[in-house]
Amino acid sequence: MEKKRRYFPDEFKRQAAKRVETSGQSIMDIAAELGVHETQLRRWIRQFSKSGTGACAAPHQAGAGPVPGRPGGGQCPVETEAAKGPDGA
Repeated sequence: MEKKRRYFPDEFKRQAAKRVETSGQSIMDIAAELGVHETQLRRWIRQFSKSGTGACAAPHQAGAGPVPGRPGGGQCPVETEAAKGPDGA
């Protein structure tokens, strides 16, 4: 049996991301309530974040180079994924 890909309108994604920021609930809890995987919800948060509060923004600003305390001083994984582009290259 083939799984059908689900579609979520941008407004739904935006409201879900805003709910994480304003509700005080964990991403896991909200994702479970909405019936989506927490990774998908994290992507929506990054996509619709207006304040620059992504996964690595504070106290380190995204795009500022190596992340202090990260093993090997590596780049923020959010920046690395974004730099790859939509085709993953």
